[in-house]
Amino acid sequence: MNNERKISQALAEFSEWAMPWTYLQDTLAAKELTQEERTLIDQIWNEACSSAYWTLSSMPSDIARATAGLKARFAWLSDGAILYLTRAASYQWN
Repeated sequence: MNNERKISQALAEFSEWAMPWTYLQDTLAAKELTQEERTLIDQIWNEACSSAYWTLSSMPSDIARATAGLKARFAWLSDGAILYLTRAASYQWN
């Protein structure tokens, strides 16, 4: 499995939505990830949580901006990974 696919899969495997604040920690804990992949996931997470997207004027609009930003910067991310990233990031801003 190539790095991009493995990263997308790791980002889309989270299931503890009752505790969304654990998203990044749980994702980075995946044993199959290399340190390089964990570093990239951290960079992707920082992009997902960027204040450039989260104006708090409208959560759907903020999620759409974050989704567009992630697709522009990390075009290889799966839709599922982007969905989970923006969902988890929205809890950081909510």
